[in-house]
Amino acid sequence: MSYALDKLNSRVTGCTKCRLMNQGQKRVMGAGAIESLVFFLGESPGRLGADQTGIPFTQDRCGRLLRKMIEGIELCPQEIYISNVLKCNPRNAKGKNRRPSNEELVNCHEYLLAELNTVRAKVIVPLGEIASREFLGRKVCMKEINAKIFDHVDFGIIFPLFHPGYIVRGNYSVSRYRQDFERLRGLTKL
Repeated sequence: MSYALDKLNSRVTGCTKCRLMNQGQKRVMGAGAIESLVFFLGESPGRLGADQTGIPFTQDRCGRLLRKMIEGIELCPQEIYISNVLKCNPRNAKGKNRRPSNEELVNCHEYLLAELNTVRAKVIVPLGEIASREFLGRKVCMKEINAKIFDHVDFGIIFPLFHPGYIVRGNYSVSRYRQDFERLRGLTKL
């Protein structure tokens, strides 16, 4: 990890901006190569994955699917960085995952910007609606923007994809998701 990411990790670990810090879960920073081809960005640490391991997209079904897709297009760990918009897992009263509030998104935004400015990947892949909205600056319909290329004035190529959870729940076929990842691989070779 770079000095800049180490420093950011310390800030995230000590964050007291919202009530998520009182729920006892881990604050999860991104992981991967600082000079990466692809920056994958999810919504928040998964309750059964990153919230347990401290590493984004690990252990749970979404993490296993994402990593299988990454391996399938032969991107190696030195070519990727994986993070989330939120650094803590938002839970409902029953302890289940819930959508982040606007306040929580605003509270974590500076951390995301610091990560993006430090890593400076060739392609950014927002996974799902929440992550995609961070770059497109508006409410989005994933069915309309999935696997489409957008140019961002500050961050270059943005290539939104469905969140792995959408595929895990059977809403989009794994074979079509694999094709989307093949398109992503082509973008890394431009």
